[in-house]
Amino acid sequence: MNKSVIALALAAAMITPTFAAIGEIGPTVGPQEYTKGTDPTPFSIHDGVVSIHRIIGVGDGKKFLEFMDRVQSMNPTTVSLQNDGGDFDSAIEIALYVRDHGMTTVVDGVCASSCAFIWLAGETKVLGENAVLEIHPPYYGNTGIVSPEGVTSMGWLLGELGYDANVAYAIGFIRSPAFMRLTPEIMEKWGVEVTVR
Repeated sequence: MNKSVIALALAAAMITPTFAAIGEIGPTVGPQEYTKGTDPTPFSIHDGVVSIHRIIGVGDGKKFLEFMDRVQSMNPTTVSLQNDGGDFDSAIEIALYVRDHGMTTVVDGVCASSCAFIWLAGETKVLGENAVLEIHPPYYGNTGIVSPEGVTSMGWLLGELGYDANVAYAIGFIRSPAFMRLTPEIMEKWGVEVTVR
């Protein structure tokens, strides 16, 4: 589907009331209390697994690309995600790198907000038994106010990652402060193959 059509539809969704069908796509839950990461190091690598286990800050997309250039000799194939999200622009850069390099994405703990968009970029997507994967449309900073520009970027990203418009619509219709819990069952409805371990 044309990416600009998805973006326009999502922008229209921002001014339309939430429709009842969202419950058919997946449940929404309120915001969760998560422990914020305190590690100042954005990324690490061990045995080919790159870890992103703290809030994604402004500029971390560029730092991720530089980090990946430095560790290519360590054969990075997997990205392990466990964080509360953060800067959506940085998440877009990371997600596109993950997609372009056919990396596997793994969540064993909590991966929320922009973190979930990175997980969706994986060629192979893995959820651990205790994984909590939650998503919402992009907000203006930490305000909880949905950003129409962010929703347009979200629609573009999901199109780039190969998702159809129904996925973008479902996420675009989530209203603050709700999150949608992405379960293997919801992923199956969306036609997304998930490995559960």
